[in-house]
Amino acid sequence: MYRYLDDRIAAWLRQKYKRLRGRRLQSWRVLARIRSGHRDLFAHWRRVSEVACG
Repeated sequence: MYRYLDDRIAAWLRQKYKRLRGRRLQSWRVLARIRSGHRDLFAHWRRVSEVACG
């Protein structure tokens, strides 16, 4: 479920930013960089970090 949400966010990034169009792997890297700096940006990211922390 959470992977699907991340996939949709990565697809949105590819549509929004011209430099990411057609670059699926690079959009996932950008998303990972955003996630590492802003763990509370999306609700499902908060849940994943809560589960991982205990």
